[in-house]
Parts: sequence; structure tokens; C-alpha cells
Amino acid sequence: HDHGEGGFDVVIANPPYVGHKGGSKLLFKELKNTPLGKRFNNERMDLFYYFFHLALDITIAGGKVAFITTNYYITADSAVKLRRDFKERANIKKLVNFNELKIFDSAQGQHNILTFLSKKVNDTDNSSYIISTNRTGVATPDLLNAILNDKDEKTIYAQKKQAELYEGQNDYIRIPYATSNEDKAIQDLLTGVRQSSVPLDNLCNISQGIVTGLDRVSVKHIRRMPSLSGKKGAGVYVLNAKEKEEVGDSPLIKPWFKNSDIFRYKVAERNKQWVIHVSVDTNLDKYPNIKKHLTKYRNAIESRNYDSGELSKARRLNAWWALSSSRRDFDFGQPKIISPQRSNENTFAYTEKEQLASADVYFITQKDIEIDLKYALALLNSRLYFLWLYHKGKRKGRMLELYLTPLSEIPIKRVTKIEQKPFIVIVDKILAITRDSDYLESSTKQAKVRDYEKQIDQLVYKLYGLTPEEIK
Repeated sequence: HDHGEGGFDVVIANPPYVGHKGGSKLLFKELKNTPLGKRFNNERMDLFYYFFHLALDITIAGGKVAFITTNYYITADSAVKLRRDFKERANIKKLVNFNELKIFDSAQGQHNILTFLSKKVNDTDNSSYIISTNRTGVATPDLLNAILNDKDEKTIYAQKKQAELYEGQNDYIRIPYATSNEDKAIQDLLTGVRQSSVPLDNLCNISQGIVTGLDRVSVKHIRRMPSLSGKKGAGVYVLNAKEKEEVGDSPLIKPWFKNSDIFRYKVAERNKQWVIHVSVDTNLDKYPNIKKHLTKYRNAIESRNYDSGELSKARRLNAWWALSSSRRDFDFGQPKIISPQRSNENTFAYTEKEQLASADVYFITQKDIEIDLKYALALLNSRLYFLWLYHKGKRKGRMLELYLTPLSEIPIKRVTKIEQKPFIVIVDKILAITRDSDYLESSTKQAKVRDYEKQIDQLVYKLYGLTPEEIK
């Protein structure tokens, strides 16, 4: 109704959750050109973000917005404009984060959150009430009642000021995960670590792995191109041993690893696959056997989306053979730390061999010659850094998400070469053991590595001057 200017008092919604996967790309393309899209479009955003923006557009000052959505928006890079809009135009009255507790039986994989906003009238900072449950399984009416009425002992209840909700230049919304005293102690500890350190991307080069755009022939290709029938699973850019032999030797063929080949400190000894590493700069005529192989699949290769990344340049240069993202400026042959994008613990391996992998793997190489990669590796695999990644990084449920943004923000303490030495000595001992081909089967060798890791943990605590209570 009308309070002098039109608008709703309340907007309540369970908006559609639609990501960019599958056939929705067109939908987002169209929305991008609407007035709403011109204000708020963001790469890889979810459709429900638009519903939040719209809700704030159509409520009166002081009006209430209540949504149930997935909870990834609180730290997703694609939701930075959404969080900024909240910060500018709304007070977050209450967040109820369900984490692993299933609200919708039919949507098993998603993590949900209730968001209650009040459209700002003036800038008086109202506090925000946060409810975050550690319950798992499927929600029952009784359990939901207990959680929402502050009566569940496995749920955290916390007051926060609006300003304290947002963190860093991307305005992440941080939700407490522990009782307030422990929570405060952990936050203080990690703030101390950050203040005495430098972000990893200041000290190292970080690159995502490679996107070929077409590892192998899929059923979809065969449906569109009958000439490929009987070729399901045939390697186009990614080859198995037999296919590699058929193509023949070439300097363009590089060892290809999967993220499951990466362990703490160690990468699997041998790759089972190879990748044809070509870019817009490759002169294909110099490599006749590669040219012959790729030409067989040229129709399928040219069916990739040539609008994005390196392929838009490839289209201009008529370099149809280029990989979607070859990371051609990154040297995969130099010593490097490798991490899988998703892992239950901080998993950082080290290798000096040339190794390539797909985009769910990240590569970290030396940029600042004063900081030894093995020193950085010791820190990255330590217990203190698990705490950092769990609370300050990104998570999907309980899994760590180690992609570009959280990796580049990891704090590393800058110390002299002499102070790095004790870390490097232990890392070398660990690497010597993990290189043994029977390491993954040998419990004695693994126990020995765990002992060395404990020594590193102690060095890390000393490095940051932790108190006995903090260490505990």
C-alpha cells in the first residue's frame, strides 16, 4: 500500500536457484541487458541474486525481506555485488544458516540459509542476529522449532553489528562457527596472523590449471556429429597411453595429472594421461602428427564456445586448434606447489617435474626470490593454516575450496632466508620419504612424516608467537 511512495511492506520468497550450468547461459545473457542486469549482472551469478535486488527495489523504507536460498552467496566471488547491495541498502536483521542440515528432502546437495533484511531508513547500525546450526540429516518440524527459538544446543546463536558482518575488500559475510568465546579467540588469533603477514599472491605466482574445452569425445558430440559415432571417449586433447602412442612423440605432449593424484607433499609418481598443450601461438604446421590428430576432430573442436577467454583471440587469429585456456604465460616446468581445488584438509604437494592438470588444480610458483617455496609449503600444510582456510577461506559444507581467491589471500610471514631454513630442512626430509614409491601403502613411513609435520606445527606456532592457550 501507499506510504506517499508506493512499495511493499514485506516480500517473502523461495526464489528459483539457477546457476550458469547447462542451458541457462542464454537466460543470463538476456537478463544482462535488462535494467536490473545493467546494475547487478555478475559473472557466474545465481538467478536468485536478482530476486534479492528486486525485493530491495520494491519494498518501502523499513520494509522487510525474507528469503530462503542456498548459502553460498555469503562468500561466493560471484555475489560480491549482492553483498554490497545489502551493505548499502539494507540491514541484515537475521541469518539462519542450516549448513549440512537438509531443508528440502529433494535437494540433497544444497546448503540453505534464511535471510531476513530490513530496508534501511537511516544509517543507525542495528545489530544482526546469527543462527548457525551444526545439525546434520533431514530437518523435522520439532528440530526447526528448537533451532529457530534459540533452544537447540547444537546451534550457535550470536549478535553482530552490521559493520562487523562484512570482511575484506570483497565484503564476505562471516558467520560464526563456534561459541562466542572460542569464536572470538580464533578470530583474534587469525587476525594476528594476517596482520603480521603478506598475502600469498604478493610472494608467489598462482595459476589455475588448463581448460582444453574438449578433453574427449562425449555422447553430446556424437549426437550432433554422426561422423564421430563409435568414437565415444576418444581422446581429443587428453590422451591415454595407447592414444599417445598412435599420435607419436611431440614436444607439445605433456604429462597430465588429475586432482586425485595430489596428496600432502606428494604428487602421484606416474601420470596415466597426457595433454596436447597448444595455444594461439602454436604453429601447427611444425607438428604434422599433432595437426593430423586434431584435424580428425576439427568439427568437434570448433563446436566449443569461442566467445570466452583465449578462444575469442583464437577466433580472430583463425587458430581453431587453441585450448580454451592454455595458461601459456605460466611455466609448468619450474618447481611448484600444487593443490586440488577441493579437499577435506589443506593439501599442498611439491614437485620439480613438468606436470599439467585441468582447472580444478592450482599451481603456485616462486615470484619473490627471498621466499623459498618449501618454506611456503611448510606453512600451507600446517595445522594453523588449516584453521585459517577453514575459517577465513571458502568452504562447501565442511570441504575446503582452495581456488584462486582464497589461495591468493593466504597470509605468509615474510622472514629472512636464515629463519626459513629450519622449515626447509624438515620439508626436505618429508619430501625424501614421500618420494618412495611405496609411501602411500607404508604406515610406518606415513607415521614418520606425521612426526615431522608436528615439528613444523611447533615451528609455525613459534613463528607467530602463539601463547600456550592459543596453541591448545
